[in-house]
Amino acid sequence: MGDVSELLSRGRRNLACVEIPQAVENFQKACELLATEFGDLDERLADPNLLYGTALLELARMESTVIGNALEGVPEDDDSSETEVECNVVETGPEMTGKLCEISNLLAEEKEELSNQVIDAMCEEEKPLPSDTVDNGKGSSTTQSEDMAPQEETANKDAVNKEMEETSEVSKVKTDFKESEEESEEADKAMDALVEEENSDADGELDENKEFEAEDVTNLQLAWEVIEVSRKIFSRKDDDGSRLKVAECYEKLGEISREKEDYEQAVSDLQECLNLRQSILPEDSREVAETHFQIGTTHAVAGNLEFATSAFEAAIKTLRKHAETLSASIAKEGSHSEGELELLRSSLREVESLIPEVEKRKAEVVEDLQMSRMHPGTSQSAPLPVTNGDQKPADDISHLIRKKRRVSDNAVEVCEGSTEANGDDSSPKIKKMKVTVAGDAEIPNGAHQSESELEVRRVPSDSATANNSGRVTTESANAANVVKFYDSAARSVTANSLAHREQTRIFHLRNFNNWIKSVFINQYVEKLGHNPGIHVLDLCCGKGGDQLKWAQSNVRHVTFIDISSASIDTCRQRYDQLYRKRQRSLFTADFHVADCTADLRKTILIRRNRYDLVSCQFSFHYAFESLTQSRTFLANVNHCLRPGGYFIATIPNAYEVVRRAKKAYREIHQSVTINKDTVEEIQFGNSVYSVRFPISSYSVKPNDDRGTQSRSLSFPLFGSRYDFTLEGVVDCPEFLVYPPLLNALASEQNLIPVAAPVSFAEFFSRYHSGYIGRMSSRDLLLRMKALETYPNQVHGEKLCSMLVANGEPGAYDHVHQKMEHDEACAQSRYLGTLSLAEWEAITLYSLVGFRKM
Repeated sequence: MGDVSELLSRGRRNLACVEIPQAVENFQKACELLATEFGDLDERLADPNLLYGTALLELARMESTVIGNALEGVPEDDDSSETEVECNVVETGPEMTGKLCEISNLLAEEKEELSNQVIDAMCEEEKPLPSDTVDNGKGSSTTQSEDMAPQEETANKDAVNKEMEETSEVSKVKTDFKESEEESEEADKAMDALVEEENSDADGELDENKEFEAEDVTNLQLAWEVIEVSRKIFSRKDDDGSRLKVAECYEKLGEISREKEDYEQAVSDLQECLNLRQSILPEDSREVAETHFQIGTTHAVAGNLEFATSAFEAAIKTLRKHAETLSASIAKEGSHSEGELELLRSSLREVESLIPEVEKRKAEVVEDLQMSRMHPGTSQSAPLPVTNGDQKPADDISHLIRKKRRVSDNAVEVCEGSTEANGDDSSPKIKKMKVTVAGDAEIPNGAHQSESELEVRRVPSDSATANNSGRVTTESANAANVVKFYDSAARSVTANSLAHREQTRIFHLRNFNNWIKSVFINQYVEKLGHNPGIHVLDLCCGKGGDQLKWAQSNVRHVTFIDISSASIDTCRQRYDQLYRKRQRSLFTADFHVADCTADLRKTILIRRNRYDLVSCQFSFHYAFESLTQSRTFLANVNHCLRPGGYFIATIPNAYEVVRRAKKAYREIHQSVTINKDTVEEIQFGNSVYSVRFPISSYSVKPNDDRGTQSRSLSFPLFGSRYDFTLEGVVDCPEFLVYPPLLNALASEQNLIPVAAPVSFAEFFSRYHSGYIGRMSSRDLLLRMKALETYPNQVHGEKLCSMLVANGEPGAYDHVHQKMEHDEACAQSRYLGTLSLAEWEAITLYSLVGFRKM
């Protein structure tokens, strides 16, 4: 017991001195010694477990702050001085504000040696160390000797993060810990399979002999487990001291749930803590005030502003009463020694300094609440939380559509004004959206037959419509181009080779996009509660690149539909391979060849109200070739989606695309060497991507109020075609999708936006510290090789020569600028990043989600 006391004493000292990794190590050893001698649930483990869990929570918080922002330094567009909009569709969107996270692609010969050093290297204060040491994130080194092996994964694990979903209650016997570890191991194996699939998504072949490495639970989850055990031990006694300890456990559990962004559970735990403390402590107790503040903070980040205001007000009142009690106690002559008086005065000064801070926090929340009331359509309780306390959740954008109206190709006018659209900083300023319509007849619902599993059906595209020029064209005029391109891509053996893709310039870009999809899909599966009965409709599914994502989500059935027969063939082959490996644990599936912009409601492909989730990734924009196609696509979604179900999609970031088009047009117009009258297209891009707008996709008109030399661009809301080229992957026409228009069309089908469109850059900023089941988003980012390794200068040219953009001027200037202005980053051995060219391509896309009423 002497060793245990010494370890606990050391751990408390470490905790007080903010030496968190050392505290975790000492508390862990103490708990292990006690558990070995007395059992996991002995009362002597109550306090050590609480201390251990508290240290783990602090370690998770500490590590979560080391993620840097090495793309912040990328120079912004210099047209910020332009105050007026030149385009009738959108205004300038956000510039590149992406962030760096973890490393991903070390040299093969160095990978094994450095694997444990680089996971937490991002933005940590690290001095040059021999290979047998690793920085703890606070500038102090810890030797990785053999006797530290049990603690190595805990102290250095890249978890820190917003923790995974709560597992079932911690059991009262030691064997349940083993079961939890087994479940974690199985989940990690499945996630490893997901990573393997994402990095080889074209051919879909699964290595039957692959062995998966099991991982320990993350710090945040381990903190939850040991504190829950501590709570159960303390609960055995009914004295006030034990009940206050139970309250402390609830407080820590609430903080853990808040770190995991499980705000409902966090509030529940903190309320339990408050109830216990109010029943035992004086009403003006500082602990009661702190609990009110914790509840207010949780409500604020969850967007429940009214509850947050009330909680902060309660905290202020309690602190003021506490200050009055302290003042009265100090005023009593002769009742305290000089030392006691000094302690009371110190406590009073501290409490008085806290009151203005809480009042300031309350004022900020009240201001946000007033703004939300001024704009009733905006929602401060948007379900997309942020990881940075300074950021606000994305606002609801349903306030943009004042009335439910039909939209016509022929008469749409968007005017400038002062009302902020979409609740997103990338949105334009919209005063009104005037929509005149020629009403379309309602399309009756057809009869539906039962569908057979694993059956491929073909549905021809049909219908014709008049375009803006009055010419009659087939509704899917671009369908032939799409089919030709994707059939060819699906049959290309070289392009589908993993070895080939790893050598391409956009290897990390593709993996980054796959990481975005993985996190995005998981969020909506979580909204559905991970119900094992989830039915999914994967529209424009391509070759089935999301199959393992659905398998990881434990859905029951998936319907795959795509216009390319070759892609559906590949999709089915991939499913067959996956089924042979998983069998009973895999979802059932059916496969169909069809144009998703054609009316599928009269076919047997999709059933009314059958699906819980409809997904369309990187293809929804094809429906915006015309009004009829986009309406029909959304009608298909509405028809098959059950009430309360979700429709999610990836769309082009129209604001950013048009901003770059405006800039390119301005450069053409200002050039003295180009004949403006002969220019028939607008083109922009870089070494990775290019976008070309033909003259038929936009119009130019003079601005009378600016003189005859000033012109503005106008893009139609439908059929605004541009040719998009991405090295080795895509060379196909796409169409702009204007978010307020999408919301208007979706509202016709009872689809309500869940939140504002989120650009890939903003999504990464918000969720790179979250969780996908039991795996942190950062771990998945690392495993999927979504970022490439950028070595610090001290490591010479060896790794620099292997950067994908090596030799491109300015490709990594943002990293250099970050290291110049951030000492922690400058001391890191490796940083994870993407080249500027890749990031510019990534920021051309956004994510949207809708819920069926």
